[in-house]
Amino acid sequence: MALHEFLPDPLNILIGPIMIGLGLAFFILSKKYLIKPRIGTVKFGRKRKVRKLKTIVVLSVNVVVTIFSWDIGAMLILFLGKKFITTPRMGFVKFGQIRKKRNKFLALFLGLMVVFTVITFILTLLGMFQLQLPGFLVMLLIGLLFITLPFSILAYYLQLKRLFLYALLGGLGLFISELLLPIFGAPFHDIITFGGIGLVITITGLII
Repeated sequence: MALHEFLPDPLNILIGPIMIGLGLAFFILSKKYLIKPRIGTVKFGRKRKVRKLKTIVVLSVNVVVTIFSWDIGAMLILFLGKKFITTPRMGFVKFGQIRKKRNKFLALFLGLMVVFTVITFILTLLGMFQLQLPGFLVMLLIGLLFITLPFSILAYYLQLKRLFLYALLGGLGLFISELLLPIFGAPFHDIITFGGIGLVITITGLII
């Protein structure tokens, strides 16, 4: 049984905060006009105040230590495991100058792509991209610019040939989904498109 059957809008939504406010008001007023006049006010001495302050500080420090101890413990396990388990068994890799330059370029490219994506998102919110294009062409442009292009560059610098295929499939996914929308309708157009892409990626990963 819902409250909107008995109370009109917006009272049925505000009834919860109203009841909480009334409860707090009753608590404050009863403490001021009922409890204090009959029992009085308890005044703690200096030692009790200092003890109370120490308790608050200790509890705060315990909370902070508990939170950070998890992170420190996880980092310590990772460091010790890498030093005494992974490195003695597998060794460590020293990259050459070509690989270091490639990693620097890759980091720069990823940073530029993040900046480009943020700028495009802001301009879209401001309404500066009011292009009169069909929906499937818009999806094709978005897929090629934000999926195919960056992942193709990643595939080139990481030397992963399969990533080229994944970049192409991912970039065409939105386009194909938009084309299948009038035929199969929602949400089957997305299920068919991305389910098929996921199946192709899975089969490729198992074979190659």
